[in-house]
Amino acid sequence: MKKKGFDPRKPNRKAYYDVLNSALSKISRIKDTKQQQKVVHRLLEDNLDKLDDNFPQMLRSWARGKLSTLEREEARRIARNLNNFCTHIAQFPKIKPETKWEIVITGYEEATKVLTSESSPDEWANIQDSLGNAYYRRSEIQEDKQQELDDLDLALTRYKEALRNTSKQKLYEWAQTKQNLCCVYCKLGKTAEAITCYKQVLEVHTEEKFPHDWAQIQHNLGLAYSYQNNIDEAIDCFRLALKILTPTVYPEHCFQTGRDFGNVAFKANRWQEAIEGYGIAIEAVEQQRYIWAKTDSQRQKIQEEAIHVYICIVKACINNGQLTKAIEYVERSKARNLVEHLTSLNLDPKGVSKDICNQYKSLRQKLIAKQHLLDMEVELRQSKAKNRELDESDRTQINQWQQQIDEFQEKLNSLITEEIQPHDSSFSLTQQVKLILFQEIQALLSDDKTALIEWYILDDIFVAFIITHQSPGITVWQSSPKDLEDFTSWWNEYLQDYDSRKDSRKAWRDCLASPPKRLAEILHLDEILTHVPDTCDRITLIPHQRLHVLPLHALPLPNEKGKCLLDKFPRGVNYAPSCQVLQRAQGRKRPDLTHLFAIQNPTEDLDYSDIEVQAIKEYFHSKPSLVQGDATKSAIIDNQQLQTAHVVHFSCHGYFNFEKPLLSGLLLADCEIVKENDLFIDLTKCLTLAEIFNLDLSQCRLVTLSACETGFSDILSVTDEYIGFTYAFLVAGTSNVVCSLWRVNDLSTALLMIKFYQNLKSGLTVPVALNAAQTWLRDATTSELQAWASHLKLSSELTQQIEQTLDWFDSDEQPFQEPYYWAAFCAVGQ
Repeated sequence: MKKKGFDPRKPNRKAYYDVLNSALSKISRIKDTKQQQKVVHRLLEDNLDKLDDNFPQMLRSWARGKLSTLEREEARRIARNLNNFCTHIAQFPKIKPETKWEIVITGYEEATKVLTSESSPDEWANIQDSLGNAYYRRSEIQEDKQQELDDLDLALTRYKEALRNTSKQKLYEWAQTKQNLCCVYCKLGKTAEAITCYKQVLEVHTEEKFPHDWAQIQHNLGLAYSYQNNIDEAIDCFRLALKILTPTVYPEHCFQTGRDFGNVAFKANRWQEAIEGYGIAIEAVEQQRYIWAKTDSQRQKIQEEAIHVYICIVKACINNGQLTKAIEYVERSKARNLVEHLTSLNLDPKGVSKDICNQYKSLRQKLIAKQHLLDMEVELRQSKAKNRELDESDRTQINQWQQQIDEFQEKLNSLITEEIQPHDSSFSLTQQVKLILFQEIQALLSDDKTALIEWYILDDIFVAFIITHQSPGITVWQSSPKDLEDFTSWWNEYLQDYDSRKDSRKAWRDCLASPPKRLAEILHLDEILTHVPDTCDRITLIPHQRLHVLPLHALPLPNEKGKCLLDKFPRGVNYAPSCQVLQRAQGRKRPDLTHLFAIQNPTEDLDYSDIEVQAIKEYFHSKPSLVQGDATKSAIIDNQQLQTAHVVHFSCHGYFNFEKPLLSGLLLADCEIVKENDLFIDLTKCLTLAEIFNLDLSQCRLVTLSACETGFSDILSVTDEYIGFTYAFLVAGTSNVVCSLWRVNDLSTALLMIKFYQNLKSGLTVPVALNAAQTWLRDATTSELQAWASHLKLSSELTQQIEQTLDWFDSDEQPFQEPYYWAAFCAVGQ
């Protein structure tokens, strides 16, 4: 029987040796460390098949055969190159971790047989420190507890060996190794030894000479004190560290220290200190995106860690009775993730002169350049600090750079506020995190009869903030952990059913009939509504994460058969991505409804699209439309009639890309390609989400997306972001968006849309007009629908088309009573 891990094929020794010889030759020729690493990593990339479990043994055989045959000085030169090779291997990400560390450890061990403590004491000590790091890193991936402890013991031994052989002249290296030793002590539970060790390091890394290192040690010392449950000392250390690690100069380290400060205080139920620590971390993470997060993977990691911090500070605020602060941080959480996502689009302001636009671009580029220079300056001076302490000129230079950045940021903020904001009210939301205070949130309620419910999903529960004008103004309802478990289970089933049945309309209709009732039970709608005064007849819903794509307005009312949330609030149920977005939408006063711009059936496969658009056009004075093949992307982008429209109506197909939301799109003419009996979508001929953000809809009161799944958002993301068609059109400038939450029925959608516009033209607001149309469609009988349709201003051919379809139902039947037909659409915005 073949043993586990045994490969019967004999490895090609020469192939492995060739890789080693080539790598060491390149290292010997290239003196610059960064360039050296780049070249070696490229070589390793080309030889991934050799970086397997055989490599450590091949490396050992090569070293013993090679180094023993060379003259002393040549052997030492090769050993130094081997040491550098191991360092580059340690930083190469594409090797199995267990194999990587075995290669690194083997290489360092062989190098120390030539660079001994007697012949090369400083180099030997450095390699011992590197070996300690390798054993420590390998301990982190060990699944067996004893193997983990064994590696930690080996790391401890190597660090101690390094310290015994580090010369007194190399205080910086001594202190660095000492810090590594502290980490092992903490991992082994030897907290007292770690604290003593950190204090010894602080005697070398003083605040005056090495401020950044001093602050990092204070951070680590704070963690060590927390392991002893000495919370007061821990918090003192974190505060000292944060004197140096400020959000603007050291955002990443500030975030990490603030986060750990908050975590330690949170675990001790010291809510006010937890809020302090998390608040500082949030200041750091809300810096402009280009200040840190150099790579996509780093950005993803920061996003995940930031979500945890926002969740914890919301919990701490609730536990501390600071409910208004809690919802303010909920809003900051949503705003930060949107800014992070949208700044990558490099959106330009709308409605401003070319000169203002150029000023904005220039200031933004200068700010980015200055921040990059500061990053390089800080990194360079920290690197120099390995050989000497920072002097006053170093600190002065860094402060000058930071002052210049602050000045550019102030100029940019002033330009946005004074010159851009009056013309493009949403632009600032895409550039930086804006704070919204509770008083501003409460002011979003138009009167005493309006309420707002905002959900927020935490790591173990979900909460609902109920906001009214009545005292106390804000109430928080909290679920149990089981409720969140039930919701997650329900959601997975709902999504699986939808995905598997979306092509079977009957199956999907049957599936949708019961979920709203179960969802209402899981969300405890009855309990939440007890906090809404009975006098309220209008409500705004602000969902969170997966709740964004669910028909909350259709949730059944407890103990009222056949009634849902729509029936309880006759002045309307509307949605918003966040309070900040709602605030901007409400600030757009656009009463006009005379100019329509319509996109009609561009893919020519929607049977009732022509009925829908023809009927809707009768309610407008100006009504240009792009019909079927004329509805191309080029005909829409930069269309002057689109830019002056009060209402933009899309009667077309839409799709949502969950993996890459910005590549979601509305399907336009000529976008479908048939190849070998398969249908493909040409994105270049679709109106994508990224392009929608750049549209100028500064005159628009309403965008209606009479298409499938246009209310979807990035439900797969780990962040809070609400990235979808709705938000894109709101950023583009419209005040309201009507969108759909699933694949809709063509006929019921056409009837609903026509009735919606009838209501709208009678003077109803967008939410009330839509809600009234939905309850009308739900309750109408066949005969009532036929009588209504007979009065529509349609061609006889289109009128006959409706009549023939309705003839399939009995006259007293309610053909569209099921939620599938009427509940898909929701009003988002004002």
